[in-house]
Parts: sequence; C-alpha cells; structure tokens
Amino acid sequence: MLGSIVAKIAIALGQVLEMPVLDGVGYVVIGCNPAATAIFLIWETKPLLIGEAADPEVEASVRQVISRQSGSSAPTRCCRCILGPTTSS
Repeated sequence: MLGSIVAKIAIALGQVLEMPVLDGVGYVVIGCNPAATAIFLIWETKPLLIGEAADPEVEASVRQVISRQSGSSAPTRCCRCILGPTTSS
C-alpha cells in the first residue's frame, strides 16, 4: 500500500513539475521499503536464531535449583530457549 502511494505521488510530482527524474526517485524509495523491512526482521529475530544469554537472576535461580538435586553437577552455562506456542487439545 505504501509503495502505491509513493508511486502515485512520484508520478504526479514528475508530471506537475515537469521533472521525469522524480518518477525514478519514487521507485528507488519504493525499493528501500522491502529492504528496510528485511533489516528490521533480521534485527528482531537474531536472538531466536543464535540464542542469547539468560538473565543473571534467572541463571542464579537455575543454578540454585540444580545444586539442590542429588546426583547433578553444576551447569557450566545457561542459555535461554524460546519455544513456540503450545496447543491444547
């Protein structure tokens, strides 16, 4: 939707101002929209793909619970695991 609005504005300005270069500029702007969306999605989903460290409070709590269990050794590191939504039947 944003692309069609930008295209209409660019074409109209190009005709009114008699500057056909504005039509090309409009399409370059339209091309930047999916690129910006892709960069945003990469930025937001990066922790889901490579993982990230657990919060220090959570890590301390996990270590404390594990240390209370007999026959278990202390974890060397804690990572956050994000699971998808569960469905109930």
